[in-house]
Amino acid sequence: MGLEFRCGKMNWDGKTVTSDKRKGLLTLSVGAGNKHKLQWKDREEGSGKVEHEFLFGAGGASMTRMPGERGEKARIYVITFSEENKPKFLIWMQEPDIEADKQNVTKFNSTVAQTPTAPPPAPAAQPAGGNTGGDFAFMQQLLQQALQQTTGQQQRIQPTGLPLILNTRRLSDLLQDEEALKELQMHMPDGQHTAEDVRQVVNSSHTHASMQALTQAIYSDQLPVLLSMLGLPQPNLMQRAGGDPMEILCRSLNRDRPNANANPPAGGGGTSGEGD
Repeated sequence: MGLEFRCGKMNWDGKTVTSDKRKGLLTLSVGAGNKHKLQWKDREEGSGKVEHEFLFGAGGASMTRMPGERGEKARIYVITFSEENKPKFLIWMQEPDIEADKQNVTKFNSTVAQTPTAPPPAPAAQPAGGNTGGDFAFMQQLLQQALQQTTGQQQRIQPTGLPLILNTRRLSDLLQDEEALKELQMHMPDGQHTAEDVRQVVNSSHTHASMQALTQAIYSDQLPVLLSMLGLPQPNLMQRAGGDPMEILCRSLNRDRPNANANPPAGGGGTSGEGD
């Protein structure tokens, strides 16, 4: 899920704005047709029934605080949609920490400005006795090999995703490295342990879709869960890494890798791409 926070809703009859006193939850995720899906529901009602749902494409919505003293004191925000047939949706923040309002609004606006990435299709069933958790293990090893080849490089750019870290040039270099191929072969399913099998998996559309989905998970609030699923250490790196999730993941991989460099690349942005 891309974003969720606690908020009530406001009722607007075209002239007067009144608050709904219920405790609500606003969620932003990926909906049908690779569109953003925005939902509001009563978080104490019990059934999980969604009362309001909006679907829109990249750049199709924005959130701003309602002008005036009331908007500031009552923490009222207006969600405006670019499509004329969608009315404005007004909310009032219910998070205990008022400072979280700005962070949630910033994350909302930055998320809806981008094209949402749908989760990849479920992988085909593996043969009996196959490798469980293969996708995670294989992706972890692939990223570790890329980090090993770039240890000590200092250049950083804005936060980015795995497809740019594991770009075409870097994957090509990895597939020509015999030691890297041997390590990757250890994480392949039963009956698929040849170097050619590894090359096919690395270059497959499923792997690239998994990169997109994993990037979305890395930049969600589920990073600790993801680190646990990958069997990685969870050091307190939030401040040292500037709070950047990709930096935290890379540092964890470096700590987990034997003979890891004691001083991984520093900086607050994402990992550099083709220009490395």
